[in-house]
Amino acid sequence: MQIQSKLVLMKTRDTEFVAFPDDAELAALRAWYTGLDARTAVMRYLGSRKAPGASARGVLGRIRRVLVAFATSRHRADLTVNFRERSAVTADAVTRAIEALRKLPIPVPHIADDIGQW
Repeated sequence: MQIQSKLVLMKTRDTEFVAFPDDAELAALRAWYTGLDARTAVMRYLGSRKAPGASARGVLGRIRRVLVAFATSRHRADLTVNFRERSAVTADAVTRAIEALRKLPIPVPHIADDIGQW
């Protein structure tokens, strides 16, 4: 785990580093969960940062997958259910889950943990 200028990086099982979504990405995701259509949410909050040819739904899906991976890395699989389809959860639940993820400490191994977990 490395922290570089407010950017939290995590190591996934595939040894790739994934950055915690920035504020603009989180704003786009929150807007989508409140009912804004995907294209409008991505254009409003990410603007020109969207790669040419990338779909707005794809952008939001990537942000959701990063949050799921981050929650899993913090042993909080219970928070991953908040990043499913927007009809399944409320915008408030998503906001609470994001804030909870921001505040989670880096997990440390315990003597009784399965070695494969780390």
